[in-house]
Amino acid sequence: MNKRPEIGRGLFYTRDSTGHSDLSPPQYVAWARREAEKIGVTFEGTPEAITAMIKRNLSELGDVYLDFGISGNHLSRPGLDAFRRRALSDRSISHVFAPRRDRIARPDDPVDGYKIEKELRQAGLTVIFMNEVLRPSSRGDRVDVAEIITSIIAYDSSGKFRRELAEKLIHAKIKLAERGFSIGGEPPYGFRRWLTGPDGTAKRELEDGEIVKMSGHHVTWLPTSDRELRVVQRILDLIESTPVTRIARILNGEGIPSPKAGRFRLVRRVAVANSGLWNANTVKAIATHPLLVACWEYGRRAMGDQLRLTPTGPRPLVDGDYRPDGRPRAVVNPADGVIRTAAGFDPVITDERHDSIVQVLEERGRHLKGKSRTRGDSPNPLGGRIYDLNCGWLMYRHERRGRWEYLCGLYQNSQAKCCSHNVVPGDATTGFVLACLRQRALTPTALAKLRSRLEELAAAEIGGGPARSRREACRAELSEVELKLEKVGRNMALAETPEESRAMAPTLKQLRADSVRLRKQLDDLEASAPTGRDPGREVEAAMAVLDRLGDLADSQGNDYASIGELFRRIDARLYLRFRVERRDNRMVNVPGGGVLTFGSTPPPGPLYDGPTDRTILRARLASGESVAASPTGIPPGSQSPDPGVSWSAKRLSGIVFSS
Repeated sequence: MNKRPEIGRGLFYTRDSTGHSDLSPPQYVAWARREAEKIGVTFEGTPEAITAMIKRNLSELGDVYLDFGISGNHLSRPGLDAFRRRALSDRSISHVFAPRRDRIARPDDPVDGYKIEKELRQAGLTVIFMNEVLRPSSRGDRVDVAEIITSIIAYDSSGKFRRELAEKLIHAKIKLAERGFSIGGEPPYGFRRWLTGPDGTAKRELEDGEIVKMSGHHVTWLPTSDRELRVVQRILDLIESTPVTRIARILNGEGIPSPKAGRFRLVRRVAVANSGLWNANTVKAIATHPLLVACWEYGRRAMGDQLRLTPTGPRPLVDGDYRPDGRPRAVVNPADGVIRTAAGFDPVITDERHDSIVQVLEERGRHLKGKSRTRGDSPNPLGGRIYDLNCGWLMYRHERRGRWEYLCGLYQNSQAKCCSHNVVPGDATTGFVLACLRQRALTPTALAKLRSRLEELAAAEIGGGPARSRREACRAELSEVELKLEKVGRNMALAETPEESRAMAPTLKQLRADSVRLRKQLDDLEASAPTGRDPGREVEAAMAVLDRLGDLADSQGNDYASIGELFRRIDARLYLRFRVERRDNRMVNVPGGGVLTFGSTPPPGPLYDGPTDRTILRARLASGESVAASPTGIPPGSQSPDPGVSWSAKRLSGIVFSS
């Protein structure tokens, strides 16, 4: 093994847990450069390099290693891991620099911090802190007990700092919560962060990410975004009669930006743009937020690895706060563990209406409880679209012996106490629906009608393509500038001194100039917009979708993701009725008829819309209540054929269906 030089190269490492201090790291690197020059060690790190690392979210660059925004109790960190690998493997390294021991780690067990330090020293490295220099040590050498004690005490103190800080922060958050102020995070859709004075008066609206430290001043959330509140009111008007998924599709279809549109999130320390699209969870969270009724709720979830917030103060972590691998996890607090405080503004909706919306959503989601979702790439093209008419229940995807099928949901969730083992193979059923769709939509007569209708629709539309996208982007930017103009104007009206007004005047001037520029740009784009499009090209593009449908129908049905999307777009639903049939000296349940519908066609019979949770089903069965669409329920084995169903059969892969 090559021996390390006494004076070789140097490496630098530091860490910042909050990710807010971008001024200290450059100063630390400047200190390391001065120390390296004194010793004669080659060190190529610069303050500019670490500043670039912070901006670009890098963990290593040349001789500099950094963990920005990562807590010190995590002993495996990208920057620290890379720093240790190079320091141990590169024999030209003789010195490593770190500002203090707490920049290396704030461990829960102080011995863990000492082990990192010992590892570096036994590798022949000199460890240099701002207040101490640790010489290399060899394996087998007797270590000075004083050095061990000093190191462990230092790491113990750095670890205790996190617990003491957590306790102080929790007490501070409880005081803020009791007074109705923000304790951090982002306001919900339609609300904005406002700076309030000691008397509770709103001073001015804060910009995104703006931090203000003024004695007696705090931050609150107020419903002041008129444009977003109009969207909120629209959601509230729709949600009691319209599913949240459909509301999300409506908002996406109209091009309304979602709450996270234009923002980025970190995925494995890489900034990834949000889709900007609405989804069901976003719509539901907006409609049920307690701030709509002017009520603050703090501590709905408990998180943290040191202490956790309760209405009476910090509490230590218990067994339920940890994952099986020992890492802390976020848990939902019980109702008595949530702090509730009245907000200082008028409610957006009444308590009664808010309770009604929550109740509607709870009832609407009861039939999904107890159902496991399809994971990964498992095929499920008819998920939520195939029904057992014998009981009115959905048929759930089920795997057995390497094959996937659709099995009666009541039979599954009642643990075979109700209905019967009504099952159809998934691949054959999917192929049947595709074949029926092709037969109904791709005949020459149907294609001629579709083409005629598409030509009417294409001729009626104006604009589109890249030009339309540019107009929409310009219109959105103009709307954003006008919103900022409104905000600055409101803040200037609330200004208490001439100095505050003068400070905001340049911003107001720039925004007005941007508004004029964007209005002119939008006028030019609209003036150059085409007055029409070629209907033939539009029709051909639309008819290509039907060609794709033909390809799917002719294929072996392996592209289940595309097939499932196709069924969703045309809203295909399959309703099956089963009968008992003797086969090979045994009685089996086989499809005895059914109906395949597209679009808004109503179901051919009553469907079950009650709870599906197994615990609730057991309680209902014990009390004699019905758990099927029919009033008396469907006991096992009652699968008599329905004389009212007349059907012409198609036999696909040995399975009989009606069409």
